[in-house]
Amino acid sequence: MQTPLMLVVFNRPDHVLKSFERVRQTRPQRLFIASDGPRADRQEERQAVMASRAIAEQVDWPCRVTKIYSDTNLGCAKRVSTAIDTAFDSVDRLCILEDDCVADSSFFRFVDCLMDRHEDDDWVTTVTGNNHQDGLQRGSGDYYFSKYSHCWGWATWRRAWKHFDFPLKPWRTYVEQKAFCEMLSERLEYKYWLSTWEAIRRGKLNSWAIPWLFSQWSVGGLTATPNVNLVENIGFDDRATHTSDQQSALRTAAGTLEQFRAPADVARCVEADRFVDAKMFSGTYRRPNPIKQFRQWYAARSAA
Repeated sequence: MQTPLMLVVFNRPDHVLKSFERVRQTRPQRLFIASDGPRADRQEERQAVMASRAIAEQVDWPCRVTKIYSDTNLGCAKRVSTAIDTAFDSVDRLCILEDDCVADSSFFRFVDCLMDRHEDDDWVTTVTGNNHQDGLQRGSGDYYFSKYSHCWGWATWRRAWKHFDFPLKPWRTYVEQKAFCEMLSERLEYKYWLSTWEAIRRGKLNSWAIPWLFSQWSVGGLTATPNVNLVENIGFDDRATHTSDQQSALRTAAGTLEQFRAPADVARCVEADRFVDAKMFSGTYRRPNPIKQFRQWYAARSAA
């Protein structure tokens, strides 16, 4: 793998074993290992943190390794974002995998290819390995462009990360920007993201991914998204920060891509984004239930 890779680990050595094995197979030339410190009120966590780091340090191929470790607990948002800041002090592109993300081998090739292909396309701000379209194919290529930068295995450039804003600026700073407004054309969708922004501002949601998404929207940035899910998130358990629901519809096995054909249309796939919004976020674009629609039609017809 040519693109520098960051593996983010914490306190789940069993997950690190699986994710790191895929990293070992792809043999990146540059590896950053990022780790938060154990929480002060959980004495037993230190051993798990040390074990996770030890697994990620088992590099047995030619590789330049940089450790970005914290002795104290910074929290999810600050640890990940500051680690990426540190990496971009020395590289101009970066692929990020968290310890519960197990990538198919084609994900790493996909990243390498698209990081080269779209290096100078300022409107492309992220390459993701995630697909939440439930098998629906979008566009004419092997990937399409979305406003959502799914973060279970992703990559970006220094030129894009420079727009990252954390903590978030006042909401009006964003909504007055035309590019941001164009991403949120529906009222319910706007209200959903406004409440999410408020939760982050008030410290109720510990996330770096939402500020990153907002930062991209503020400059009209889009994400290259594969038509096949390339990274499986195995972290759906009670140890997770954001994915504790083991029955979540977001649990998707990883497939593979043999080719990386570019889409014919260099534009955002609105239909795909509406599908994601309905499945994961505000639900603004949920399709009506056909049975309910028929009953309403029949009731109206009978009343007439």
